[in-house]
Amino acid sequence: MPRTPGDSGAESVTGQRPGWLAPVEWAAMTAASVLWLVLVVRLAGAGPTASRLVWLAAGVVLGYLAADFFSGVVHWFCDTFFEEDTPLLGRMLIEPFREHHRDPLAMTRHGLAEIAGNSCLAIAPLLAVVALLPPPAAGAPLSLVSHTTLLTFAVGAVITNQFHKWAHLPAAPRAVVRLQRAGLVLRPVHHAQHHRTQAEAYCVATGWLNPVLDRIGFFPATERALCALGLPMSVTAPRRRAPQPPVDPPLRRNGPPPRRNG
Repeated sequence: MPRTPGDSGAESVTGQRPGWLAPVEWAAMTAASVLWLVLVVRLAGAGPTASRLVWLAAGVVLGYLAADFFSGVVHWFCDTFFEEDTPLLGRMLIEPFREHHRDPLAMTRHGLAEIAGNSCLAIAPLLAVVALLPPPAAGAPLSLVSHTTLLTFAVGAVITNQFHKWAHLPAAPRAVVRLQRAGLVLRPVHHAQHHRTQAEAYCVATGWLNPVLDRIGFFPATERALCALGLPMSVTAPRRRAPQPPVDPPLRRNGPPPRRNG
């Protein structure tokens, strides 16, 4: 979600993106894609019999849920701890999330590397480790489920920011709007809750887990635990500011008005 030098929008607190970051992101995306395809081919070798398809389907659901949970944990952590000028971590992770609260539409102007690069930096090493392990066994349901869960999680984690970006587009493509209305990707009306309170609805892949995590107070409890262990809260955390009313997307001057997403 960081800006490239050519992007418009509010000036970054720490300046423009370092020149080395884009090549690193593209390398991570390439590595993650190759490793993912290798693992998919290995999984396909287990054979698509009817009984195995049940376990594969279970893995897809679990992986999608895991991606939603992971998106919420990362989002909450980067909104709560560390600062934008923290060495390395601040420029690569903290700044994009803080920028997003200052300018929610900034990410709609970002390219592929900025949207998926950070996620691939985290996912590629995980896929590399799994590639070194034995392939999934055809007669072992747990092996099939775990591999399918991992592969689905990897895809969901990488494209989460794209789902998030779609939720902020003033006019999303029709196919995306259908996915949003079906609840298969993050719905704008649900994500708006996060920008109103800045203290809930952190999951931005599908948002399925937001009601559950908010109801049980998962993030406040985890925050208290980490603070008790000595991890200091950020003094610039978005939720330390007064809650802001939702901002309507700008109307286009030409053509029909934008569709309402979700």
